[in-house]
Amino acid sequence: SDQEFTCDLIRLGIADKESFGYSFNKLSILPYQLFNMQITKLDNPEWEKLTDSVDIKTIRYYGDKFRFSYSMGLGLEIGLGEMIFINGGFESAMIYPRFMVWKCGCSLILESASNGLADAFVREVTESSPAAGPIVNMLLKNSISYIFYHFRKDDMNWPFESQAPLTYEMFKAGISFRF
Repeated sequence: SDQEFTCDLIRLGIADKESFGYSFNKLSILPYQLFNMQITKLDNPEWEKLTDSVDIKTIRYYGDKFRFSYSMGLGLEIGLGEMIFINGGFESAMIYPRFMVWKCGCSLILESASNGLADAFVREVTESSPAAGPIVNMLLKNSISYIFYHFRKDDMNWPFESQAPLTYEMFKAGISFRF
């Protein structure tokens, strides 16, 4: 079913945001990668009004409890001076129906090892061509994150066989003021 609905998300967790970019006098351009591990709870008082379908039963299953969730994001932050920052990004997230320590841990270690190899490659690129470093970093690291996200959409602990998580994607835009 492709029925649309809204819900509130309550997320508590930790995040790691990596940014590696350019600075020109008062202008900065910072592509970034975001990694979050958190517990998430779906909350929607209007669920009872939704049509009963497999999708809605699944979503109701995820409600009422905090569950382990993982998300990755990418974006661009443009600094205008030292105080004003315009940012936009994309975040893809998944809420796990249950947390399996060993499978999830090994899957996350595999992704971390891939990012470690990417970091070593980006260091080499940056040493030989500093201007290319941020672009190569953004493309490579976000590609790795998206590939893992894509595989985990069907198997939450890929490469280990497991259930599919509840996934959602969002675009974000904002202005930040730093004092």
